[in-house]
This record gives sequence, structure tokens and C-alpha cells, in this order.
Amino acid sequence: LFPIAQCRTMEIPMDAVWNRLECKDLAFIAVYKSIFVQEFASAMYNYCYKLTGTTLIPHWSQTQC
Repeated sequence: LFPIAQCRTMEIPMDAVWNRLECKDLAFIAVYKSIFVQEFASAMYNYCYKLTGTTLIPHWSQTQC
């Protein structure tokens, strides 16, 4: 869980064969809502995301790193 207005970097091993990123928000006590799911064929690329909106109506976009 990351607080509002925070940035985080996740290091993925170069030899990973299946990369899946799922972003969720805490919609209620112990209730998570999926915002997006991305699957990657390779860990060689950098991907950055911007999350906006509210807990109930989240938005996301892939941005330049």
C-alpha cells in the first residue's frame, strides 16, 4: 500500500519469465478493487503509470518515464 502522492520503483529480475502487475485500491475495510492489470513479455523495459481519480472511480494511464 502506498499513501497518496507517492512514487515507488519495483525492481523485477532480468531472468523473470512471466511479469504481471496488478494495481488495486483499498475501497473499504479489507475490500480491494482492481484498477488495472498489465502483463509483460520482458523485464527489459521501463514502464511508468499515473493514477488519478478517487477510490471509487480511479483512472490510470501509462506515461513517459
